[in-house]
Amino acid sequence: DDPDGYAISAHTFYSTTWLYLEVIDLSYNQIDSIENGAWNRIYYNSMKSLDLSHNLMTYMNAQMFYAYSNYGLNSLQTLKINNNKITYFPNDLFSYIPKLRLLDMSNNKASTLENNIFSSLTELRYLNLEGNKFFYLNSVLLDGLNDLVFVNMNGNECIPEPNQCDGSDAAPTVVLSQCHCN
Repeated sequence: DDPDGYAISAHTFYSTTWLYLEVIDLSYNQIDSIENGAWNRIYYNSMKSLDLSHNLMTYMNAQMFYAYSNYGLNSLQTLKINNNKITYFPNDLFSYIPKLRLLDMSNNKASTLENNIFSSLTELRYLNLEGNKFFYLNSVLLDGLNDLVFVNMNGNECIPEPNQCDGSDAAPTVVLSQCHCN
């Protein structure tokens, strides 16, 4: 059994000491939840990278990334939420962090993704979905992601539909090895 996890509360980064953080690495901390408003005291143009990998989270929601006024994660470019226990990624999860260029969602326990979960991520270049339990991924997932150059879907239950990237001339590299299709 997993030990009890820790929460990131709305007061964790409340001090002005954290105001201009560019990189936060919270990996391997047994974090099981993030309170809404946890990033409210980080100036919105400063944060570039957030690593929440290798924790105990089972669920995330868009409000975890929301912050008021000039604070929050609006300029976040790298998000690592890999190696958690997340079973479901809500459709609006990334709506408050539109500048993401690298997103690692690998090695969680999710089996489905909503068709437009990535629609706000128009600058996304690298997407890692490896090691989940996806059986079917609709090609609509990648619509509008014209900057996307690499998608890793290794080790999922099945291969997605062929890619359709909104007519972009350069389709991303899609890695599909070790998919377990029947």
